[in-house]
Amino acid sequence: MSPIRSVVRTTTFASLTIVLGSTRGAGAQTLGGQVVQLDTKKPLGGAAVALVDDSARVVASTSASSEGAFYLDAPAAGTYRLVVLVAGGSFVSPGVQLDAGKTVEKYFSVPDVPATFAAALFARDVTKPATPVPGNRGPVYPAGLAEAGVRAMISTMFVVSEVGQPDLATFRVLNPEPDQRFVDAIREALQRTRFVPARKNDDWVPQVVQYTFDFGLAGDPERGDVVIRPLVVAASHEPARTHAPPAEAKAPPVKTMYIVASDELSKPEIQQMNLSEALHRLRPRLYGPPRNNTRTSIDEPPVYVNNVRVEGMASLRNITAGDVEEVRYWKREEAAMKFGMDYPYAITVKMRPDRS
Repeated sequence: MSPIRSVVRTTTFASLTIVLGSTRGAGAQTLGGQVVQLDTKKPLGGAAVALVDDSARVVASTSASSEGAFYLDAPAAGTYRLVVLVAGGSFVSPGVQLDAGKTVEKYFSVPDVPATFAAALFARDVTKPATPVPGNRGPVYPAGLAEAGVRAMISTMFVVSEVGQPDLATFRVLNPEPDQRFVDAIREALQRTRFVPARKNDDWVPQVVQYTFDFGLAGDPERGDVVIRPLVVAASHEPARTHAPPAEAKAPPVKTMYIVASDELSKPEIQQMNLSEALHRLRPRLYGPPRNNTRTSIDEPPVYVNNVRVEGMASLRNITAGDVEEVRYWKREEAAMKFGMDYPYAITVKMRPDRS
């Protein structure tokens, strides 16, 4: 029996070194092993796996065998992470040290996707993904944690129903051993969050949504789909007024980093811009400074307008921002799931129905 199949582990992305120092190819440093479901230990046959370096760059990728087995060669010795893409979710392992000319084999346990997700579609399967209604109040930073300098990146999955309500029975946290105070803040916010539900052709449909909630402090880079920062209240030297109740503090706003919707694109100062310039203005972290080039480099990530691939970001200079309903930035793992290719990112543009 294979040594991999004879070992049982129960910790999320738990890894047991099975073979250290075996050689697989001259000069190669290799990560191999088996990906299985956390609870059932069932091999995840056909799961897409990718090896990511410390710069979050994919250096190798493949599909696991029917038994969940895989091998990935790294270009050099160093610390790497394994990304597993399965059932619409992406799961990232702790760092694994690969030494020159050596092979390391490990078990990687992936949380089971709830059975309730089976009846819902993922973003890649719908005509228009679910999007939050403008004006939703985001999670409130748990009391005392910001003052103590405690941060968190909480990755979640849940189903948004065909009427735009998060189904909290499907809510699942993908982090191992998360701080429950952050989880409770997210659940409380989702109870009052509403979405424009997903559409599949002409039908409203339930959709699995994956959100990362970035709880950070002032000045931290914004890394999540929803960014939460503690509310800063300026000190006042005026005497307290006891004849009126204090105003209720407003929760920090929800910021959906990767979707630019029509409410932003139709702002007076934005709507007449070309789309390329507007995106650089609205999301400088994602799209960088404005570029004046009118040609697309051969290795530029793909851009799709109404599901038709165009000549990269340069083509967006011919589109007026006010004519666009939605622009979505697909991160590397999402782009791999949607387009079946390894791109640093991808961009999709949906025009307003009355525009071509």
